[in-house]
Amino acid sequence: MNIKRPIIASLCSLCFAQAASATVMTLDGHSSTWNTVYDSSEVDVEFQTTKYNWSSGYNDLINVAYAPSGASLIIDFIALGSATVTLDSFDLGNWLNYGAATKYSIYDLSNLSTALVSVSPIVVTYSTTSHPTYNIGLSSTTGIRLEVGPDLYNIGIDNIAFSTSVPEPTTVALLGFGLAGLGFGRKRKVV
Repeated sequence: MNIKRPIIASLCSLCFAQAASATVMTLDGHSSTWNTVYDSSEVDVEFQTTKYNWSSGYNDLINVAYAPSGASLIIDFIALGSATVTLDSFDLGNWLNYGAATKYSIYDLSNLSTALVSVSPIVVTYSTTSHPTYNIGLSSTTGIRLEVGPDLYNIGIDNIAFSTSVPEPTTVALLGFGLAGLGFGRKRKVV
């Protein structure tokens, strides 16, 4: 049985592997702690606008963030070091059926003049048993900006999911290439 190919494939996959971590911002606790509680060695989470938290009444969501009347909520997910940050998803809720239409835009922090995605209008239907989830899946090595609004007063945001990935150290890649080279360089025996 020829096991050379599976070994080489495994080594190559190790070379390009990335360590990943995922976080869901449930926005529990006082809003003054949100700028630090979700930070890690791979990402710095910064709320760029005034934000408030409310415990209930936004569909079936608990502990949502909302902005002053007529304002947007802006959150930056700043990639640190060699990390890549991905905005995975977020939930929206309508406060006791008073919510108006809103929109969201997502930017790469390296170019805030052009949105990667902009969806408008968003009408969030009120329900005490469900809420809409918006799946995004956009990544950046500099960072991602999520802007929801301009009217995020009667619309609240919660469960903001993001993930980070960091390439494995180059020593693993060098080891993999060295072992692959040894495997290819080995002479075949003639029988």
